[in-house]
Amino acid sequence: MQSAVGRSSFSADSRINSRLNTPMSDEMPAPKRWHLYSHSGHDIRLTVENCDSIDVLEFVAYPQGLNDQGIPKSHRYGLVCGPEEGRPACKGQAAGSETKRNNQLDIASTTVQDAVGDSTHFAIAGICIQHDSGEDLGFIFFFRKAA
Repeated sequence: MQSAVGRSSFSADSRINSRLNTPMSDEMPAPKRWHLYSHSGHDIRLTVENCDSIDVLEFVAYPQGLNDQGIPKSHRYGLVCGPEEGRPACKGQAAGSETKRNNQLDIASTTVQDAVGDSTHFAIAGICIQHDSGEDLGFIFFFRKAA
């Protein structure tokens, strides 16, 4: 596991991306990789590969933890940015690179703490738009708070 000290980059869990918009807790597979999150006052930097722009970014907190198979027992969503009325557009949330087709998302540690509260496990998820194909792709990063 990687530590989120400073501005560390993390990789998304590609196995679960297809379920991003239709979460079914009874059928959700267990995440294979939990990044270690240490609330140290530093921003988190997430790199989303093959992404032209971010349309939606949200936190998913797992307030009841995980079951014996490592699957979250419950979830709670919190929208950071997106098309919902009253929310900022995600353009300011990501600094993309046209040549690499990557987006780097810098998220303040206070934003993380406000969104997930006491949950020991959480995720940061979103929808990426690829301008050449017009295809919307989901991405998700899983985190476990350090003790």
